[in-house]
Amino acid sequence: YKLQVADNEYFNSIMDSVITADSVYVFTNLPQGANIYVRAKKICSAGCESAWSEYQMVQMPCEPFTAYPWFENFNGLSSGTFEQSCWVNKHLAGNGYKRFEGYTTTIGGNASGKLGHPTMTTGTQTLLALPQMAFDSTKVYRFTISVYRAVSTASYAEEGIRLFISDGAFLNSKSEEIAFISRNYTVADPGKVSAESAAGWYTYSFMLRPSGNKTIVLRGEAKNGGICYIDDLKMEE
Repeated sequence: YKLQVADNEYFNSIMDSVITADSVYVFTNLPQGANIYVRAKKICSAGCESAWSEYQMVQMPCEPFTAYPWFENFNGLSSGTFEQSCWVNKHLAGNGYKRFEGYTTTIGGNASGKLGHPTMTTGTQTLLALPQMAFDSTKVYRFTISVYRAVSTASYAEEGIRLFISDGAFLNSKSEEIAFISRNYTVADPGKVSAESAAGWYTYSFMLRPSGNKTIVLRGEAKNGGICYIDDLKMEE
């Protein structure tokens, strides 16, 4: 048999190609979280082979991250809807359709790549799940995030980013809230996020003691006031 793996259904970018007499073959070193395309043909003898089979698309699993620190600064990010292997970015509730997007414009002196929760109508929520991570229950971990807190308008107090730790790339009754970071810099989450005196980028750290495989989930909560920008995510022991 001749087997091929590609990163698209047109097979114009071959990732691996083998000839084997075995009816079962294991491809290795394929990218985590990627959609891959597989096809096969039978080789009968020299110069005699079948047509290619119909391709099969397979999504590769993502192994939990284990080697800390984990860090994402979004440098090199393109503008537009954020799509990256092993992350989940989706609309949760409310009007609108936008998800977290990449931005390259300078915001508050930050000229590097960053993500933003787009402005949408009140009540709209968007979920951004980081790659799954494996935690040792005997250790303490610190999660850090930078957020641009832009306004002091009271009506936007409920607009911002709510952080959770969950069993997967979803939110349910077992998900634990870490903190809420309002886009309004005068709003605090007591004991977790301080109120600030001026607009700007602020970095917040949260001490966690999770156990097993967990996922940090960000829920963007809109108030139709503007984009809530985030940057420099980090998890460390």
